[in-house]
Amino acid sequence: MKRLAYALCLSLGLVALTAGCKEATLDATNDDDPVDTTPADKQPDGDTDKTPDGGDDTDTGKTPDGGDDTDTGKTPDDGDDTDTGKTPDGGDDTDTGKTPDDGDDTGTDTGDDTVTGAPVGEACTVDADCAGPGTPQCLLGGLYPLSSLSESPDETAQMLATLGVNLPGNYCSTAGSCTTDDDCGQGGSCFFPLRDADPDLFVVLVGALGLSETDSALVGGFLNFGQCLKACDTNDDCPREGYTCATPIGDFIGLVPNADLSTYCIGEAIDYCEDAPCQNGGACENLPTGFICDCADTGFEGETCEIEINECEPNPCQNGGTCTDGINEFTCE
Repeated sequence: MKRLAYALCLSLGLVALTAGCKEATLDATNDDDPVDTTPADKQPDGDTDKTPDGGDDTDTGKTPDGGDDTDTGKTPDDGDDTDTGKTPDGGDDTDTGKTPDDGDDTGTDTGDDTVTGAPVGEACTVDADCAGPGTPQCLLGGLYPLSSLSESPDETAQMLATLGVNLPGNYCSTAGSCTTDDDCGQGGSCFFPLRDADPDLFVVLVGALGLSETDSALVGGFLNFGQCLKACDTNDDCPREGYTCATPIGDFIGLVPNADLSTYCIGEAIDYCEDAPCQNGGACENLPTGFICDCADTGFEGETCEIEINECEPNPCQNGGTCTDGINEFTCE
């Protein structure tokens, strides 16, 4: 990891707004009714409330001109203003779930803006498990922005390929490189670590690695890398088992001036050296996706320093001397 840190020090130093619909209902009344001029002898029988002229103004539902304004649901122009859901022009404004243009504004909205699927940061198995907006993406196992460098013959490039974070149980995100939080699905924030880094300085740092033109271009692309993740302030914001609140690949991007060190819910670092996989005195070094054994000066080689090196091949003894192999040594007789 020290070698990787050194390489990165050189190279990387590295709501959906749902519009609320608010309906307002305006009931218009006709304030221009004419004065009641109906003769007293035309008033209904049983007049117990005589007007000064002997007329009866008891509320019988009649309009001043003899019409009936009893609340029977008629609009002002037909005498019935009962709230039956009819619009003033005869239309139906009853709240049946219709939108303004098709009549359906009910709470059972089945439009395209309905959010389905798990929010950013939740477990998934396929892309379809995750919510939009945007194109959902299920990150499988981890996030390694420079993983394509693993095919490079260059050792430094191969080490850069391991740069990333563990995401146990997979992780809902959004496809494509984000630049702002608006590019992310439900609950997502854009992890854009080198947003404010100096592009010219970054090019110089990448060039100092001595990579091939192709590998340098891949590393240089990290300047514009963005990924939708779940932002957090404390570990309490990351309840998934095996997750913690930390800066993704923070040990490395922290070497870059002006890098964004915001924290997100990511998988806890795995200690691959915990079970001491290196044999015969080999030194174990953790990598984001595994470990590497340093077998220097042990007399052994192999992935876990399991193969004893035969120091007598080729024969180092001169003048016909016989070589006897030892552990990290030989003798001549």
